[in-house]
Amino acid sequence: MTSSSFPPRPSVEHLLTIFRRIDARKILVPAFQRTFVWKESQIIDLLESVYSGYPVGSILLWTIDREILRISDADDVPFPRGVPQYPVDFVLDGLQRLSSLYGVFHFGTATKNLKFDVGFDLKEHLFVHSHQFEGERELFVPLNALFNPRALLDVQQRLLKVSNSGDELIQTVLSLQSRFQEYMLPLVTLTERDPGEVVSIFERVNNTGTKLSRVDFMRAITWSSDFDLNDALEEMESWLSNFNFDLSDDTIVKAIGLTFNLDPLPDVMLSLREKSADDLDNAVQETKSSFDQTILFLREHLNIFGSDFVPYEGQILTLFNVFHKLHKIDEESAIHLKQWFFATSVSEALQGRPDHFVAKQIRTITTRIKEKRFFEFRNDAFTRNASGLADAGLKRLIKGKALSTAFVEMLGQKQARSLVDGRIIDPEEYLRVFETASFVPIFPKSALLEFGGEISSPKILANVLLVPPSDAAALRGADLRKVLLDWYSRSKDEWTPVLGSQMLPLSEDLLKDGRDITFLEWRADAVADALRDWIFF
Repeated sequence: MTSSSFPPRPSVEHLLTIFRRIDARKILVPAFQRTFVWKESQIIDLLESVYSGYPVGSILLWTIDREILRISDADDVPFPRGVPQYPVDFVLDGLQRLSSLYGVFHFGTATKNLKFDVGFDLKEHLFVHSHQFEGERELFVPLNALFNPRALLDVQQRLLKVSNSGDELIQTVLSLQSRFQEYMLPLVTLTERDPGEVVSIFERVNNTGTKLSRVDFMRAITWSSDFDLNDALEEMESWLSNFNFDLSDDTIVKAIGLTFNLDPLPDVMLSLREKSADDLDNAVQETKSSFDQTILFLREHLNIFGSDFVPYEGQILTLFNVFHKLHKIDEESAIHLKQWFFATSVSEALQGRPDHFVAKQIRTITTRIKEKRFFEFRNDAFTRNASGLADAGLKRLIKGKALSTAFVEMLGQKQARSLVDGRIIDPEEYLRVFETASFVPIFPKSALLEFGGEISSPKILANVLLVPPSDAAALRGADLRKVLLDWYSRSKDEWTPVLGSQMLPLSEDLLKDGRDITFLEWRADAVADALRDWIFF
């Protein structure tokens, strides 16, 4: 019988039985379940549902008979700590609900988190957090007293002294206790499952809350006393941030996998759990070295100083793999790799591509660079759309969009000049962080209506000019049309490099007599030509 043929095991258990299992360290929280995030109002809603006898959903558990998962040490999860005795059940789904129920009845012992300091208002018959209770304190029953015999006796004795209705109030408390004592929670337990199956199951059933990603799962299964993926990722992210590169955990783990010659595919990546702590530690160091070369390439050859201008994960991983495999490349290879990077952005070739496509491309580009079988971009499938750039200038400038990043990168390649004094603008001003505020429309939206009503913003590529922070004060509130006319009126030797560097048509007549649409049509062509020429140089 294969592991996948074992069906989940459904059951129902009383809350107190589940609490006892938690106390005995038989129900644990894996390290990928990072934190308790529920708001106070969500805890109250859950308690009201249980009090009313409503179903609150099932808890998904995974039975493990050996130490293969790291146990969470998050301070805001109220479960007790200690050495577990296998087999144990790990909480895959329902942690927020289970933490809420366990936490409120164990506040003061298992947890000091004030989110769990909840009581019952005997007058209003409502659940309320202690710090929000404004009634008579004698009529507030802390929930952590309900299953603590001594604390519950103290509550009863206090209520007998309140008024003649003490007996009635005590019955209310006992009824409250009974509702939680008799409440049964459905559990679904997975057994005989391998890690890959568990991740897939979780992704299917968990449609709300924080999903379990394969990286989250790997945080737990790659842990040992000598290697902690959490620490490795945090260290790598901190190091990358020094270069203004903000990469996801998923991307970094895929890069680590590439150092083991593993395709960056979800199921393949899970095989990292089989690697030793020493191998993983060495891979992290190799990953840092290859990222260092990748970042240096982006800076020196594309003037890219931040991850905002690497629109696709496949691009950064392809560059990473090239430098991991080859370490160094010659100038001819660098030019073609640069050309490939720009082509994939302009043509948006990686938009929505599946993991298998990206993995194949990583292998293909690395092999081509290694063997110097350089690209024939006019024929390559991933630049198939690059020749159809006629409408590129009419696309909106949007942070994170591949074509928009290519437009800004093109300005860097053309050494964009200032519209204030004609100097070459430092690329770091606009290729470090993608600031849409640095791109100012030439004409208002009303001037674009003749394009047929499809233009929703004046910030289309054909209608924006680069105005970096260093020029912003000088050009604030200026009519850019007049600024351009001023440049057009200067001697040819002076205005040609300034306007050409910002992909502007070199014709003064286009701005005269209010022919805005004609000018924008020419500008759109100029933008498309610049992008196309760079791909096919």
